[in-house]
Amino acid sequence: MPERPNSESRLISALINVHDVEAALIYGVVPEMFQTYQSEYRWLASFPVRYDNQPSVESLRDKFPEFPYSETYVDVGFICDEVKDKHTHRTMVTALQAAGEALRNGDTDEAYAFFSSIQHPEAHATYRMENALHDTSFLDSYDEVDTIEMPWATLQKTTGGPAAGDFWVVAARLKQGKSWTLASMLVHALMSGRRCTLFSLEMPKRQVMTRIHVQLAYELGIKDVRHSDLHGRGYDPIAYRKLMGAIKEQISGELFVVDTSRGGISTATVASHTKDTEFAVVDHMGLLMSPFGKRAVEDWRMMAAISNITKEIAQVNAVPIVAAAQINREGDTRGWKPPRTRNLAQSDALGQDADVVITMKRRSKSVATYLIDANRSGESGVLFSTMFLPNEGRFEEIKFEKAREIAENDVQMEDD
Repeated sequence: MPERPNSESRLISALINVHDVEAALIYGVVPEMFQTYQSEYRWLASFPVRYDNQPSVESLRDKFPEFPYSETYVDVGFICDEVKDKHTHRTMVTALQAAGEALRNGDTDEAYAFFSSIQHPEAHATYRMENALHDTSFLDSYDEVDTIEMPWATLQKTTGGPAAGDFWVVAARLKQGKSWTLASMLVHALMSGRRCTLFSLEMPKRQVMTRIHVQLAYELGIKDVRHSDLHGRGYDPIAYRKLMGAIKEQISGELFVVDTSRGGISTATVASHTKDTEFAVVDHMGLLMSPFGKRAVEDWRMMAAISNITKEIAQVNAVPIVAAAQINREGDTRGWKPPRTRNLAQSDALGQDADVVITMKRRSKSVATYLIDANRSGESGVLFSTMFLPNEGRFEEIKFEKAREIAENDVQMEDD
């Protein structure tokens, strides 16, 4: 039985009839607005690129025999408005349902984020294009690009640091030090007076803060502060208060930690909490949820969607986002070199969406090696090493020969 016509099929018919399948783009119609006939519309939109001419009625019927084509529709603009209205209606219903669930869970911030995610159809409308070849307006702020300075000279020199709208990924196998690496980046940003937000999907706030405190103690020259003591509550409370006083007095940055104590963390949570942030960290991507409650680890397509949304959040909120990600089993190399971007677990989309991908591997118990494997704006394939002494909060960069010497000593001590 032939399918019944609706606004989507009427639009496809109209585009065929006016011999201009790109006309819908002028009215801001995109494939994601189609629910019933998205495959047909994607085929239609790609036809001129593939065959260098407009699709005919015969080609449409040959590809989609059951499609309810009609030769009577020609008013493209009017039907485009219908398609956009239907899409907005579906989006609003979905967002309202998700917002209602968030409110029932007591999370008004996330509920508001769902409301804010609703776009009016006019947001997709095209605008008059201007010749960018002679536009020099970007020169007004050419020297004013604000970036987050990284804690290691090689990383800073190679990338320039994450800028507003950037999405970086730090990837490694389990127990290699991804969270400590992200903490080091946060500590450096805090010491520069930055307003930071950490989305911690694995560790509670208290556990995160002991890692931050031990690193700040080392950077401030406060001796004999060990993570094992802070974490195990074996550090003298009076000394801890003095440490906190020094941090409050000398560190001008701010850190806000969003953990899972109030429920799962979704991309909507990230969007709502990064609007007034200078630097955001997600630890880690695999546990991040879509706006509708599905986690990235559940499906590679979900990871791809979450990765794309995270990049969009960075751009829309003009905030750099650095996220941890897992490396698959194939990336568990036996040598000392870190794995590659192709070994990112769950989805290739992470590597495609990320502006910078940094992979890492513990060379020994005291040395970590990093690889800047993807860098959209500069050199890639750059290696550097750091001390890896989390109990002391020490993660400074060291030269290659020094790293090899320390790693060999570590191995020898283990053998002895």
